[in-house]
Amino acid sequence: MIKHLLAYARTGRHNPQPTDLNAVIQDSLIFVGSSVGKSCELELKLSKPLDAIVADRSQLEQIVLNLCLNAKQAMPRGGTIVITTRRATLTAAQAARCMPYDIRPGDYVEMVVMDTGCGMDDATRSRIFDPFFTTKSDGHGLGLAAVLGILRQHHAAAWVESEVGKGTKMHVFFPAKR
Repeated sequence: MIKHLLAYARTGRHNPQPTDLNAVIQDSLIFVGSSVGKSCELELKLSKPLDAIVADRSQLEQIVLNLCLNAKQAMPRGGTIVITTRRATLTAAQAARCMPYDIRPGDYVEMVVMDTGCGMDDATRSRIFDPFFTTKSDGHGLGLAAVLGILRQHHAAAWVESEVGKGTKMHVFFPAKR
């Protein structure tokens, strides 16, 4: 819980280095797979080649784990989690939809974590990054708040697509290192 609070407050340790996001995702699969359980199928669609990003590897692993755990929790009867990476160019209008709001248009490396779960209504989606906001009786509401703090440290952002009954796509954009 302390790590989540520090990540949200952006005061945790931060060791940015040129990083291959695909490698981080692949290296995280054993831990992510055991955390989401056998009721969820994990599928990867990783674009190659992919630009490097400047990031703290352990914090990227935390993002991948938190997003996959949220996806699993949205699918209590099981389902599929798809992690996709690709190059992306954000326009000013697309950047304006992202959290935090100070992301700039330009070239990014995008990671999408998609689930086939219950989805969210607009009211829930608007609050998911709020500290201590949760829809789960046993939740703390710190996972996505921590993700937002890590994204701020990396000058990165997220945009959420979700529809009740149709699942969720969490788009995460990291500045491309070219």
